[in-house]
Parts: sequence; structure tokens; C-alpha cells
Amino acid sequence: MKLVYFFCGGMKLGAEREDTERILNLCLKYGIIYKDLKLGPGSITLECSMYTAELLRLACAERGISLWVVEKYGLPVILRRYKRRVGVLVGLILAAVLVFLSERFVWDIRITGCENIEENDVILQLGEQNFRIGSYIPTLDVDVIENRFLINSEDIAWISINLRGSVAYVEIREKTKKPEPKNHVPANLIAARDGQIEAIEATSGKPVVKVGDHVRQGDLLVSGVYDSSVWGYRYTRAEGAVYARTSREIHVEIPLEYEVKRYSGEEHTETALIFFSKEIKLYRNTGFLSGTYDTICSVEDICLFDGTRLPLSLARTVYRWYTKETATRSAGQAAELAYAELDRQIAELTLGGAQLLRKSISWLLTENSYRLDCNLTLIENIALTSEFEVVE
Repeated sequence: MKLVYFFCGGMKLGAEREDTERILNLCLKYGIIYKDLKLGPGSITLECSMYTAELLRLACAERGISLWVVEKYGLPVILRRYKRRVGVLVGLILAAVLVFLSERFVWDIRITGCENIEENDVILQLGEQNFRIGSYIPTLDVDVIENRFLINSEDIAWISINLRGSVAYVEIREKTKKPEPKNHVPANLIAARDGQIEAIEATSGKPVVKVGDHVRQGDLLVSGVYDSSVWGYRYTRAEGAVYARTSREIHVEIPLEYEVKRYSGEEHTETALIFFSKEIKLYRNTGFLSGTYDTICSVEDICLFDGTRLPLSLARTVYRWYTKETATRSAGQAAELAYAELDRQIAELTLGGAQLLRKSISWLLTENSYRLDCNLTLIENIALTSEFEVVE
């Protein structure tokens, strides 16, 4: 949320879609700045400050254009809503003063250099060293924080923290992970499923099957035991791949009746102002909410015009009530869903390295569902590592 919309207040306006061009022409004519123009099936919405919204409403009224208020938000709305709650008003005024005058606290932390690590994980690790949004800058010893961070981090090899005003720019370099040590526990390769051997690519161990052999699940494919009349038994870890022609069955069933949510249109919104890490509730406790509803949570940062994030944000929780109803899909819709699910399962197999040779599909429509039965012929790696213990 732009700072001007918060402190001056903003309006979300709605209008008929057919009036879109006339409204935009009025905005251009009178220099009205708007944002978040959204086109709906029969209407549009846009947002602007309260002052420019009133100008636009007046201009539309003079020309017979229907324009209505969808939502009002911002500090003026909050002040009117809580004008009798002096403590809240004083707190908001003090927060506004701190936002404009304070340059001695960390307002924002920006992370660069993350490749395999989430930025939030880095921020959490910085927090463990007492470096977070809201930290008092004069008490921060950046060198000590960097050293302690590296001592306690297993994933980061280098870190640099640069404070520019109230924004902390953190640059990191991740550690190059060492390859895991090779496992030397003796093992065989056994068949994960039934099939006919097509190719053997054993990098270690002694193959005990040959191309063309039929094997069953659990049969030995590559042995980790070498038997020598001179040296006796020698044990190794059999490794490699054994490709076989296999058969698989996939069954997909889509019910014709299913449950859907029907929203009643009833909504309840709870808003809170987050200043640094402190939450100020801007709503009255409603107690236990009855019925079935979805909960939608969002946090909207408040930024300066140059995009710098302030230590202020608005947290909204929206409750939307609904009822569950039974709906019926047509046979064609069920078939479309069934084939999509079948394609997804086949794609999982092929992406895993299996080669599809042939497939046959049959379908069955009953009173309650649409069913697909698919038989696949594949070439896939059926080698499964099975470790064993050597008893001397």
C-alpha cells in the first residue's frame, strides 16, 4: 500500500463495464491518478485516494455515470471508526511520528545471494543474533553479528551486512555442499517388479541374469558377492541399472456427484496494524464464529514512493461463509477429468525414466462414476538396492 493511500485514505470504486472508456477519459481530463483497474464480467473496479475519488464521483454524477463506493480504507477511516478510543488514536499518531522521524531503527532487511536457501531462513538466522526489523541501529555491532552468524550457520560461507539509512542490505554466499561419502555397505540389486530383462548396466557387482530372462519381484539381479576358489568370498556393493520390459495397470475413477462450496456473500474482516513486530488490533473481538467459512489472511506492506518498505504493514483476516452442496458433472466432464489424471500418472512414470512402449485404455460409465482402466507396457529400471549383513 502506498503511503499516500494510507495516511490520506483510499477508496475502491465500482462502475458498469460499459462506462469504462468514459471514466478513463475523465481521469485523463482531470489528471486523476488511479491504480489497480480490474475488469469484471459486468463491472470494473479501480482505486484512488479519497480526495481524487470524490472528484471522480462528482464528475461522473454530472454526466449521469453510475459510480459507487466498494470500500474505504486508510488512516482517516480508522480514525473515524475509533474516534472514541483515545488510546488507539494516540498510538496511531505516535506511530506516524516515529515513521517520519526515526532513522535509528532497522526498517527493512533485503537479502541477496540466495540460491538454495529461502530468504526467510536467513532472516530467522539473523534474528537469532538479535538483528531484525526494529533493531536499534546504534547498538548493532555488524562485525560481531556477521562472525556469530557464520559460526552458527551450516549453509552460508560468507555474509556482508551494509546499513544504508534504515535499510539493511545483506549479501550472502552459500557453502558448496560436499558430495555425500560413498556407501560401502555390501548390497545386492534385486527386482522391484516382474519383467523381462532388456539391458544390464552394472557398474559394480556380479550380474546373475542375462538379457531375455524373465524375473519376478524380489529375484536377484546383480550380486554383491564374488566367490573365488583362490581368494574365497569377497563382498561389494552392487550398483547400476537393470532395464526390463514391464507391465503396469492404472485405474482412474471420477465420481459423477461431488461437493462444491456455495458462498453466501457474508464476510467479516479483521484488520490489524503491525508496527515493527508489534500488532495493534483495529477491531473488536467477535468471539467464536459459528458456521463453516474460509479464512483468508494477507499482510500488505506500506512503502514509500521509492519502494522502500516501512516498518508498518496492515494484516487482514477475511472470513467468508459458505455451505456445501452436491453437484453433478456430465459424463463428458468426468471423462475429461479422468483422462487428465491418467495423463498425469503416465507423465510421472516417463519423467522418472521409464520408456512407454504401448498402452491400451478401456472405459466404463456407471450410474455413479466414470472409470478408466489402462494397461501399460514399459521399459524401466527395476534394480532395487538390498543391503545385507556379512556374518564372519
